[in-house]
Amino acid sequence: MSLLLSHELGEFQIGKIFNDNKKTITSLDFDDTGEFCLTTSKDESLRIYNCLDGNKKYGCNLARFTHKSTNVIHSSTKEDDQIRYLSFHDNKYIRYFKGHTKRVVNLQVSPVEDLFLSSSLDGTIRLWDLRQSSSVGLLTIPTNFSKNQTKSCVAFDPSGLVFAVGHDSRCVRLYDCRNFDAGPFLTDDISQQSNYTLSSTEIFEWHSLEFSKDSEKLLISTNGNNSIVLNGENLDFEYIVNGYNNNAGMELEASFTPDCKYILCGSQDGLINFWDINDGRHICALPGTFTEEDSDEFAFTKIGSKVLLETIQTERSKYNCFTDHVANFLQHLHREGVTKEIMSEKFKELKVHYALPKLLELAKTDNADIIILSDSNTFYIETILKSNSLESYIKCIVTNPGAFDENGCLIVNRRTTIDNPHNCKNCQLNICKGTELLTIIKDCSYEKVFYFGDGKNDYCPSTKLSAADVTFVREGYALEKMLESEELSKLVKAEVVKWKDMNDLVFYFERLNGINKERL
Repeated sequence: MSLLLSHELGEFQIGKIFNDNKKTITSLDFDDTGEFCLTTSKDESLRIYNCLDGNKKYGCNLARFTHKSTNVIHSSTKEDDQIRYLSFHDNKYIRYFKGHTKRVVNLQVSPVEDLFLSSSLDGTIRLWDLRQSSSVGLLTIPTNFSKNQTKSCVAFDPSGLVFAVGHDSRCVRLYDCRNFDAGPFLTDDISQQSNYTLSSTEIFEWHSLEFSKDSEKLLISTNGNNSIVLNGENLDFEYIVNGYNNNAGMELEASFTPDCKYILCGSQDGLINFWDINDGRHICALPGTFTEEDSDEFAFTKIGSKVLLETIQTERSKYNCFTDHVANFLQHLHREGVTKEIMSEKFKELKVHYALPKLLELAKTDNADIIILSDSNTFYIETILKSNSLESYIKCIVTNPGAFDENGCLIVNRRTTIDNPHNCKNCQLNICKGTELLTIIKDCSYEKVFYFGDGKNDYCPSTKLSAADVTFVREGYALEKMLESEELSKLVKAEVVKWKDMNDLVFYFERLNGINKERL
């Protein structure tokens, strides 16, 4: 196994993207071999993926592999809050673990034995043996620092002999797994340590713990925009890792790399951040998406405050057109003091997928015109293109006009005005993409059109294409769902090509240009 150097982290690229889940992924775990990845989602599905060939093997709120790659334990979000032991090989439940009276929020399997820990909102932590349905140990978490019971989190150290408990978002306790009835052998309220550097506004709820593989560090993940690193032996505070976006308060789980050299964590904006484990120095941020995050949604969550988000959500019903809703949001931003310079800097953080420049280069090689037909606005799109050095590839942008007024407020208007409606039932009030596409085709006399889309507003332009054209439909998104209807799909004459990630599109055009005969 070769050592990974810090400068090589920035060269990592997306190998495969799965869009199987309809709702947010809630947990992710690898088996002991690293060959299989287990996910659970708010859509109540549990899936296993083969990491070597990128295939989904099977299709709950929280799940963990046992020491067998075909067996998992998972918590239940319904009924009795029990933990279930599932065999994929036999397609049946082996055992049910009963005891918790409220939702289970943490599951950790011992690295060396068939034991696991669970923590629950009922204020207890239980130790279980996979071979019996009742717990073999029970701890009640003290509420020393607050009147109400708070979420607790647990973690085994690599030896399996010690486990840590974090609670009240300030206290960590270490227990001997063989004699935990005797109580913790080490307890520390880290908020009282002299070098603890977090202010009251930077303290967030803890939701997970993890020891590094060498036991030297203990990592605490929060629902804020920082994670805490302690000494794994004496619980001394060491440093904070931060600099990632989590304004939405998501339960992002930071983790150590297996070689104990780096810490990594995702973020609300899809970036995967890396820090040096020795000093917490931020090394790089990798794109976890290819800017499939909607630009309007990016502005809402990246630039808007939590209070503003709540405000505009309550005002959403006032507007029958989403563009008007965005315009209202931008007025609020201006009143909060957000300037053009601030917005420009924020949108520079929205990075495109690493394969997009290659795709655009392929199109240019074939002398194709690249036109953006979007529901966004000119400021968002032009800023993103410029910050990623892609503006030279684009012939024109057809979207809602967006410009700053004399007071420095970004004004976004509908492309199709209220006075001159388009009357298309398939499109939003602000723009009919189908009409715009027909105008483009007529003005430029194109022999063949390749159209890329994924949303509901991409259905109308797909119906305007001829049999000589191609519409690329992204799997797992609204447009694909619409085309499952026989009534809707029969109006699309163009060839329909489905795609999952940007590499699929690159391969398609490489093959079209005779570059690749086979996919590797």
